[in-house]
Formats: sequence, C-alpha cells, structure tokens
Amino acid sequence: MLIFFPIGHKDLIVQRLPYVTIVIIILNVLIFMFTGFSESKLEKIYMEKLETIIDFYSMHTDIDIDEIIKDENQTLSSILQEVKNRYSYLQGKVSSSALDKNRLIQLIDEFNQIILSLPSRKYGLIPNQPRLFNYFSSMFMHGGFFHLFFNMIFLWIAGCSIEDKWGRPLYLGFYLFSGVVASYAHVVMFPASAIPMVGASGAIAGAMGAFLIRMHKTKIRIFYAIWLFLFYMHSGTFYIPAYVALPFWFLQQVYSALSSTNSNSAGGVAFWAHIGGFIFGVAMALIIKKFNIEEKYIQPNIEGKISIKQHPKLLSAIEKFDQENYEESLSNIDECLRMEPNHLDANNLLVQVYLKQNKKSDAALVYKKIASIYLSERNNELALTNYMDMKNLSSDVSLSPRDQMNIANLLEKNGQILEAADAYERLINQYPSANEKMKASVMAGDFYLAKLNQPDRALNILMKAKEGCEFFPEWKDKIEEGIKKAFDLVNQKQDQGQTDTSQKSIQKPSETGLHEKRTASVGIMDKRVIAFEMNITRLYQNGMMLEGDNYKELFKWEQIKYVSIGDIDSKNPHHESPIIIDLIYTVAPENIKLFRIQEKKIDYGLLFDNNSQNDRNKDFQMLLSIILKYSRAQIIPASENKNMQEATLVIPKFPSLKGYESSIISSLS
Repeated sequence: MLIFFPIGHKDLIVQRLPYVTIVIIILNVLIFMFTGFSESKLEKIYMEKLETIIDFYSMHTDIDIDEIIKDENQTLSSILQEVKNRYSYLQGKVSSSALDKNRLIQLIDEFNQIILSLPSRKYGLIPNQPRLFNYFSSMFMHGGFFHLFFNMIFLWIAGCSIEDKWGRPLYLGFYLFSGVVASYAHVVMFPASAIPMVGASGAIAGAMGAFLIRMHKTKIRIFYAIWLFLFYMHSGTFYIPAYVALPFWFLQQVYSALSSTNSNSAGGVAFWAHIGGFIFGVAMALIIKKFNIEEKYIQPNIEGKISIKQHPKLLSAIEKFDQENYEESLSNIDECLRMEPNHLDANNLLVQVYLKQNKKSDAALVYKKIASIYLSERNNELALTNYMDMKNLSSDVSLSPRDQMNIANLLEKNGQILEAADAYERLINQYPSANEKMKASVMAGDFYLAKLNQPDRALNILMKAKEGCEFFPEWKDKIEEGIKKAFDLVNQKQDQGQTDTSQKSIQKPSETGLHEKRTASVGIMDKRVIAFEMNITRLYQNGMMLEGDNYKELFKWEQIKYVSIGDIDSKNPHHESPIIIDLIYTVAPENIKLFRIQEKKIDYGLLFDNNSQNDRNKDFQMLLSIILKYSRAQIIPASENKNMQEATLVIPKFPSLKGYESSIISSLS
C-alpha cells in the first residue's frame, strides 16, 4: 500500500501572520467538533428508525408506498420497494387497516424529521434543493476526521502563501467565492441529487489553482509511506515542483469526475467541485497577473501596513544627526522613545549619537536594550551582533540573566566557544546572587575543562560558585563534581609537566569540603596567583592581541592594572625562559589574576613590523615602555624601578618563581 500527500513547500515564509487562513482552519475544526457528535448521535437514531420502518412494512406490504413517500425521499422508497419484492409471497394474504397505514405514515414522518435534523442536511448543499446559505455553510462542514485533516493540510500549504501575496481582504473574498463556484459546478453536474455535499475542498482547490499560477516554480514537499506485507513500512519525503504536482492532481480529478458522471454517481467525492474551484483559481490568478493588480494595488498596500512608520520626532532627529547637531538630535530621540521605548530605529540612532559624543558606556547600555529586543523577537543574528557591540564598548555591562544565558547558548551553537565562556563569566560577575549564576558557572566550567583545556580557570569559577550552594542547594552536586574533575586535570597536567608555572601543589578534595588551590608561594597572605600562559602577537592603539592554547583575545590597555617583570633563576626543566612579564588584570581578596608572557617566545619582528633592532634586550625594553606608556599601569615590584622615567628598566632577579610571586603578593597586599 502506498500513501503520499503534501506537507509543505520551500517558500512557506510569509511577511505577516496568515490570520484569515488560521481563522478558517479554527472555524472548520470547531464546527466539526460541535456537529460531529450531533451527527453521529442522529445517525444512530436514523438507523434505528429505518429498521423499525422496514420491520413494520415487511408485515404490511400491501400498503402503497408511492402514496406515502414524497419524491425527495427516493432512497427510502427504493428500500421499501426491495422489502416488498422480498416478501412478495405475502401479497393477497395481508390486509392492512387504515390504522396500519397511518402508523406507517407516522413512522416515515418521524424518519424524515430525523433526516432534516442531521447537520449535514441542514448545512450541506443539496443539489436538488440548493439554497444560497448552504453554498457558504457547506464549506465549513466535513464528513469525518480524515476529510477535515487532509483539507486543512492543503489549505495551510496553499492558503498561507496566497493570503500573503494577495492580502487578507482579497484572499478572503477569493476563498469564499471559489467555494461557491465549486459548489455550483457540482450542482450543475448532478441537479437531481438529494445527497448533501459538504467540505472545504472546492474552495481549497481554488487556492491551489491560484498557487499554480502565482508560485509555479515552488517545490512542494511530499510525504510518502509504503507498506509491504503489512510488516514493513518505509517512509520519507521528497520535493516536486508545483507545475508538476498540481496539474497531475487536476488530471486525477478530471479522470475521477468523468468516471463518476458516466456511472451517474452523485455520492462520494465531489470531483466536479474540485475541478470548478481549481479552474476558477487559475482564472483569477491569470487576471490578477495580466493586469498587474498585485504590483499596482495589492503589494503597495501590504508594504504600507508592514513597514515602520517613522515618528515625526525621529525624522527630525535623523536630520539633526546628519547636520552633526547631536544635542538636538538626542532631544528628539528622547521624545520618540518616551512614546515608543522599543522603537528599533530610534534606539539605533541613539547609539550613533552616543558614539559621536564618545559616550561609550551610554552606547553600551543602548546596545544592551537593542539586543534584548531582538532576542524577544527571536532575531538571533542581530541580537548577537548588538551584544558583541555592547561587549566591545564596556566590560561592566551585561544583559539580564535570562538574556545573557540565551546569548551564551547562541554563541556556543555558533562555535564561538571563547565568547560563550566570556558571556557566562560576565553573567557570573554581574549577577552574583542570581539563580542563573549557578548554571552559568557549571557551563563555563565545562567549557574551560572540556573545550579550552584550562582547568585552573574552571576551578576558580567553580570554587566561587560553591559559595552559592548554600542558597541554591540543587546545584551542589554538579558544582562539586566539576571541582573534583578540575582538580584531577590540574594535577594531571602537573604530572606531565604541562601545568602553569605558578602551580606547585594541589590538594585533593576532602570529605568535609574542598581546600583552596594554592601556589607554593602563598603563605604571606591569603592570596594566590592565577597565571595564564600567553604570547603577544600584535600591538594596537587600544590594546594588544594575546594568544594562548585555544584562546585569542584583544587585551585592552585599560584592563592592565599592574605590570610585573622578573628574571627567574628557575631549576624547573620545563621553564623555557628565565625572564617573564606578567600583565595583572584582577586583584581580589583571594587571588591575583594575570597573563604571563615568556620573553623567549616574543617575536619582536612581528610586533614592530620587522623594524626590530636585533637586540632582544633593547626590543624587550621598548615593549615594556610601550605597555607602561599606553596602559599607565604601575610596575611591581617597584624597588628596582623607583624612577619610572629611566630609559632602561631594571629587571629584578629572583632565586625562584615562589619568591617572585611572593613579591607580587606582598606588593599588592
């Protein structure tokens, strides 16, 4: 057995919600629900009454049924005639009284009343008794669930697109008139039929005809299912152009209609209604196309409704902006936003004004608002663009916890792992008491553990998050699981000689809690140094490009709080260079975070555009001067460099990395 039917097409994207099509579908479903129960109940009574009539007449076959049954009830007349023929042997032996005849008349009248009460008879179109009301009501009646189901699928596929192209008023009139024309075609072909016609298929055929002309190149998606031996089923989908699928369907209807006409059958599927509706839809679409009605009248009207009408104050603001009169432009924008706070054009112009005025923090706040608006509209691409603009302008601004989580998820899906981790950390730092902080901590920890191979950073995040488990105990197990995994990875890297130069010993988790990760140099104060090995690859006006394992970041000058340099007499065979420079960007009560650069790895020719002096000491001194000049950061330890104006900075020597880091902690305590 083979089944196939359409389930969509490649151009099922509309400018506006197809309200008319949606309302029509809802009406059809609701009417079917309300009338279906009544229909089935009355059909049961109908069959019981028919059996009563047949039983009664089988004992009174001498009564002339032609005198009793009206012309419009030919079906009952045929049934009773068969009963009379079946019991012909009783003729002459049965003598019915007037009371018997009256009883039969009463039963038939009751039977006729039941027939007239059937929703399909009240609201369906009966060809030999056509009424104007029924031409319309029959379009919303259906004979069963599958009749309704398949009709609504066809309506959704064809109707949404035609409504979008032609507009709602024209489409509604076209749909209803298609149904009337389709019904009339059926009445013309079967004028004597007393069988009610129900269903929206004639009107839907009209939409399909219009679809063929208006969107003939569109590829329709077809679902198919094949059953073999009742045990195996294979299903799938394929695409076929509308100019192939719809003419093929129409030819099927013509063949079936001719077959039903030749057999004088007015029951079953109303094929002539399908043909009439389809031809009307094709003709209507051709007329609209020939006279350019869609281009001249329909689309301009639709565009006027879906386009954003600019607020007068916004137009004035744009004019003032072009004249570089930013203060008046800002005043007009404020008035516009008071009336329409989420007006995207006004907010975008506001950003440009703030940028022209060099108000980066204000611009970042507006970018935050725009990103949130786009997230609410599920315009993910523009939401990400505005978020990145916000992030580049300010390190202190973030979206709401929920929006920040959504942005992080979008960045992860786009493969921007570093940016996703940063988005989670921004949420953690900006909303320390939010429930989302715990989830963000787990997600960021997973990133640094599984994807960025930075267990130290993961451990730091998760240790902070553990403090919040008192208020959010549901996260405790996941946080502790992540911490244990981070400890194991840090120790594993240490065993392999791959750990940070700042890490000397890590304690394993205990049953009562987790000990803090400490460097061997910690002991003077309750602080620890967290160092990330990086390399400088480029210098810019606003910062330097730092690169590490699976990490790349433009580190801005203003982020550098302190600069530390040291010449380490290290006995560690894995320590490649005795001279290091640390860019300290976080000084907290519990830790000091920094990026560590080994002098031996610096490519001065790349930094200074191949104008290096081929003297690494002088190049290193030049690099230090640039960093200190642009960052305006204080250098530590400062004992050897009290005069910051000296041409050559003294690089202090330390017998060990422990002593060097202890001096950093002492200087910042």
